[in-house]
Amino acid sequence: MANTYNDTDWGVDANTKGSATSSFTSGYLPYIKNVVWQDNDGDAVFIPFVYYFEDASNPPNANSPWERICMPYAGYLDKIVFRCSTTADTCDFEVYKAVSATASADADQNKLSSTVSVEDDTAHTTLTASFGTDYSFLAGDILAIKMTYESSPGDIDMSVIWKVLID
Repeated sequence: MANTYNDTDWGVDANTKGSATSSFTSGYLPYIKNVVWQDNDGDAVFIPFVYYFEDASNPPNANSPWERICMPYAGYLDKIVFRCSTTADTCDFEVYKAVSATASADADQNKLSSTVSVEDDTAHTTLTASFGTDYSFLAGDILAIKMTYESSPGDIDMSVIWKVLID
């Protein structure tokens, strides 16, 4: 069955049955990074971009390579959608641009904009922290996102949604 978009049957042969328009391949597109981790002993964490267990013997810092991300395109942080297995109460998010990989304080000195707060009053509830163009970055920028909470969130499932500019 033909797809109504450009009358192309994408399931058969997208390369020879038509082409996408320029609006399909340019503009702001979502770049989604899904992350999960567990924190049963802290009150803050730099969001890990790989899974690990956060506790007092493994404190958060933005010098760890798994807690920073190199952005492939210019754009901005759109939103963070997350769910905690316990009630984390007030969750604050701060976005930092790192200037070097030599010390965690380097990321803390370059906060992109104001803190975004979300109330997590019920365990296993999906919440959204909204950001926007005040949280812009350039291609190649190294970013870290700090999440601070009143109560330990337990298991955390999260999607970080960036909007990246594709020319």
